[in-house]
Amino acid sequence: MNRLSLALLAVMVACDRDQSLGQNECRLDRTICGSECVDLQSDPDHCGACDSACPSDQVCSFFVCSTSCKTAAETPDCDRACVDLFGDDFNCGACGRACPTNQYCEEASCRSCPAGETYCLEANNEGIEKVCVDLDTDANHCGACGNACVSTPIASACVDGMCVDCGDGLCEPPDEEGP
Repeated sequence: MNRLSLALLAVMVACDRDQSLGQNECRLDRTICGSECVDLQSDPDHCGACDSACPSDQVCSFFVCSTSCKTAAETPDCDRACVDLFGDDFNCGACGRACPTNQYCEEASCRSCPAGETYCLEANNEGIEKVCVDLDTDANHCGACGNACVSTPIASACVDGMCVDCGDGLCEPPDEEGP
Protein backbone atom coordinates (compact mmCIF):
# COMPACT_ATOMS: atom_id res chain seq x y z
CA MET A 1 0.00 0.00 0.00
CA ASN A 2 1.52 3.35 -0.97
CA ARG A 3 1.39 6.63 0.97
CA LEU A 4 -1.54 7.95 -1.10
CA SER A 5 -3.60 4.85 -0.24
CA LEU A 6 -2.68 5.22 3.41
CA ALA A 7 -3.62 8.89 3.39
CA LEU A 8 -7.01 8.07 1.85
CA LEU A 9 -7.54 5.35 4.45
CA ALA A 10 -6.74 7.84 7.21
CA VAL A 11 -9.32 10.25 5.84
CA MET A 12 -11.91 7.47 5.68
CA VAL A 13 -11.33 6.46 9.32
CA ALA A 14 -11.39 9.90 10.96
CA CYS A 15 -14.84 11.44 11.18
CA ASP A 16 -17.20 13.68 13.02
CA ARG A 17 -20.13 12.50 15.12
CA ASP A 18 -22.67 12.57 12.29
CA GLN A 19 -21.05 9.30 11.15
CA SER A 20 -19.90 10.77 7.85
CA LEU A 21 -16.67 12.26 6.59
CA GLY A 22 -17.94 13.99 3.53
CA GLN A 23 -19.24 12.88 0.19
CA ASN A 24 -19.19 9.06 -0.15
CA GLU A 25 -17.13 8.46 2.99
CA CYS A 26 -18.07 6.95 6.37
CA ARG A 27 -16.28 6.03 9.56
CA LEU A 28 -14.90 2.52 9.85
CA ASP A 29 -17.96 1.00 11.53
CA ARG A 30 -20.48 2.47 9.06
CA THR A 31 -21.36 1.84 5.40
CA ILE A 32 -22.44 4.36 2.78
CA CYS A 33 -25.97 3.66 1.53
CA GLY A 34 -27.01 6.31 -0.97
CA SER A 35 -26.08 9.54 0.78
CA GLU A 36 -26.21 8.16 4.36
CA CYS A 37 -23.68 6.46 6.59
CA VAL A 38 -25.51 3.57 8.24
CA ASP A 39 -24.82 0.69 10.61
CA LEU A 40 -25.76 -2.45 8.67
CA GLN A 41 -25.66 -4.38 11.95
CA SER A 42 -28.60 -2.53 13.50
CA ASP A 43 -30.34 -0.22 10.99
CA PRO A 44 -33.82 -1.65 10.20
CA ASP A 45 -33.86 0.22 6.86
CA HIS A 46 -30.48 -1.24 5.83
CA CYS A 47 -30.26 -4.52 7.75
CA GLY A 48 -27.26 -6.50 6.54
CA ALA A 49 -27.19 -4.64 3.21
CA CYS A 50 -28.12 -1.27 1.78
CA ASP A 51 -31.87 -0.90 1.20
CA SER A 52 -32.60 -4.28 2.82
CA ALA A 53 -35.44 -3.14 5.07
CA CYS A 54 -36.93 -5.23 7.86
CA PRO A 55 -40.71 -5.66 8.01
CA SER A 56 -42.34 -3.04 10.24
CA ASP A 57 -42.89 -5.58 13.05
CA GLN A 58 -39.21 -6.63 13.18
CA VAL A 59 -35.92 -5.20 14.44
CA CYS A 60 -32.42 -5.39 12.98
CA SER A 61 -29.99 -7.32 15.19
CA PHE A 62 -26.50 -8.38 14.11
CA PHE A 63 -27.21 -7.83 10.38
CA VAL A 64 -30.47 -9.87 10.43
CA CYS A 65 -34.15 -8.95 10.69
CA SER A 66 -35.68 -10.60 13.74
CA THR A 67 -38.66 -10.39 16.08
CA SER A 68 -36.32 -9.51 18.97
CA CYS A 69 -32.77 -8.41 19.68
CA LYS A 70 -30.25 -11.25 19.90
CA THR A 71 -28.52 -10.19 23.15
CA ALA A 72 -29.71 -8.75 26.44
CA ALA A 73 -27.25 -5.85 26.02
CA GLU A 74 -29.18 -4.62 22.98
CA THR A 75 -32.36 -2.58 23.13
CA PRO A 76 -34.92 -2.37 20.30
CA ASP A 77 -36.28 0.94 21.56
CA CYS A 78 -34.14 2.99 19.17
CA ASP A 79 -36.48 3.06 16.17
CA ARG A 80 -36.34 -0.76 15.80
CA ALA A 81 -32.51 -0.73 15.76
CA CYS A 82 -30.92 -3.13 18.23
CA VAL A 83 -28.13 -1.08 19.77
CA ASP A 84 -25.95 -1.50 22.82
CA LEU A 85 -26.68 1.56 24.96
CA PHE A 86 -23.59 0.71 27.01
CA GLY A 87 -21.15 0.93 24.09
CA ASP A 88 -22.71 2.59 21.02
CA ASP A 89 -21.09 6.00 20.35
CA PHE A 90 -24.31 7.26 18.75
CA ASN A 91 -26.72 5.88 21.37
CA CYS A 92 -24.75 6.14 24.59
CA GLY A 93 -26.94 5.51 27.62
CA ALA A 94 -30.04 6.55 25.65
CA CYS A 95 -31.31 6.40 22.09
CA GLY A 96 -29.91 9.22 19.98
CA ARG A 97 -27.43 10.42 22.64
CA ALA A 98 -24.24 10.75 20.60
CA CYS A 99 -20.89 11.22 22.29
CA PRO A 100 -19.04 14.42 21.31
CA THR A 101 -16.12 14.30 18.89
CA ASN A 102 -13.07 12.49 20.30
CA GLN A 103 -15.16 10.71 22.95
CA TYR A 104 -16.39 7.12 23.02
CA CYS A 105 -19.17 5.26 24.83
CA GLU A 106 -18.24 2.91 27.65
CA GLU A 107 -20.63 1.65 30.33
CA ALA A 108 -23.38 3.98 28.99
CA SER A 109 -21.24 7.10 29.53
CA CYS A 110 -19.26 9.20 27.10
CA ARG A 111 -15.58 9.06 28.01
CA SER A 112 -12.53 10.97 26.87
CA CYS A 113 -9.13 9.60 26.03
CA PRO A 114 -6.25 10.54 28.34
CA ALA A 115 -4.56 13.88 27.65
CA GLY A 116 -2.42 13.71 24.53
CA GLU A 117 -4.35 10.79 23.03
CA THR A 118 -7.01 10.66 20.31
CA TYR A 119 -9.99 8.31 19.94
CA CYS A 120 -9.74 6.11 16.83
CA LEU A 121 -11.40 2.98 15.51
CA GLU A 122 -9.16 0.05 14.63
CA ALA A 123 -10.05 -3.08 12.68
CA ASN A 124 -8.68 -6.34 14.04
CA ASN A 125 -9.46 -10.07 13.84
CA GLU A 126 -12.36 -9.69 16.29
CA GLY A 127 -14.02 -6.71 14.60
CA ILE A 128 -13.68 -3.01 15.23
CA GLU A 129 -12.06 -1.85 18.43
CA LYS A 130 -12.13 1.55 20.12
CA VAL A 131 -8.62 2.74 20.93
CA CYS A 132 -7.00 5.83 22.42
CA VAL A 133 -3.69 6.54 20.71
CA ASP A 134 -0.91 9.09 20.56
CA LEU A 135 -0.96 10.26 16.93
CA ASP A 136 2.65 11.41 17.30
CA THR A 137 4.02 7.93 18.06
CA ASP A 138 1.48 5.21 17.17
CA ALA A 139 2.63 3.41 13.99
CA ASN A 140 -0.96 2.27 13.23
CA HIS A 141 -2.39 5.78 13.58
CA CYS A 142 0.47 8.08 12.65
CA GLY A 143 -0.64 11.70 12.38
CA ALA A 144 -4.28 10.61 11.82
CA CYS A 145 -6.55 7.70 12.71
CA GLY A 146 -5.88 4.75 10.40
CA ASN A 147 -2.71 6.17 8.87
CA ALA A 148 -0.46 3.14 9.35
CA CYS A 149 3.26 3.35 8.69
CA VAL A 150 4.27 0.75 6.12
CA SER A 151 6.95 -1.61 7.39
CA THR A 152 10.02 -1.92 5.23
CA PRO A 153 12.89 -4.38 5.53
CA ILE A 154 14.51 -1.73 7.71
CA ALA A 155 11.22 -1.00 9.54
CA SER A 156 9.17 2.15 9.87
CA ALA A 157 8.13 4.12 12.88
CA CYS A 158 5.93 7.08 13.74
CA VAL A 159 7.92 10.10 14.89
CA ASP A 160 6.18 13.41 15.57
CA GLY A 161 3.13 12.24 13.61
CA MET A 162 5.10 11.29 10.50
CA CYS A 163 6.09 7.85 9.21
CA VAL A 164 9.87 7.61 9.01
CA ASP A 165 12.28 4.98 7.77
CA CYS A 166 14.37 3.75 10.68
CA GLY A 167 17.32 3.38 8.34
CA ASP A 168 17.63 7.17 8.42
CA GLY A 169 18.54 7.00 12.10
CA LEU A 170 15.31 8.77 13.05
CA CYS A 171 14.08 5.86 15.14
CA GLU A 172 17.00 6.00 17.53
CA PRO A 173 16.55 7.93 20.76
CA PRO A 174 18.41 11.24 20.69
CA ASP A 175 21.89 11.32 22.16
CA GLU A 176 21.79 12.40 25.75
CA GLU A 177 24.16 15.12 26.63
CA GLY A 178 26.00 14.48 29.86
CA PRO A 179 27.06 17.06 32.46
